[in-house]
Amino acid sequence: MRKASRFMPKYKTEKASKATLFVFLAAMLAPLIYQPMFFLSLAGLALLAIIWGTVEQRKIDRHFQRLCDKRKGLSICEFSREFDRKIVDTWII
Repeated sequence: MRKASRFMPKYKTEKASKATLFVFLAAMLAPLIYQPMFFLSLAGLALLAIIWGTVEQRKIDRHFQRLCDKRKGLSICEFSREFDRKIVDTWII
């Protein structure tokens, strides 16, 4: 049986050092200063990714809307009883 999520160890965050932040900022600004065409091509790729993501999100929204339509009329209790407690974490259900 899988370990329930309440027994998982807590996530501890660590702050980045100032040197790491400076190097990251310099790496982001260098293409803009020295290779503006690289920056423009990167911006074009980002625009394509946004458009593609929007199209994919519509597909996902339609998928979940169909799932909601199938489950119309079920109460939350009836919905949760359909899950196998040995496979799905009960805290998620």
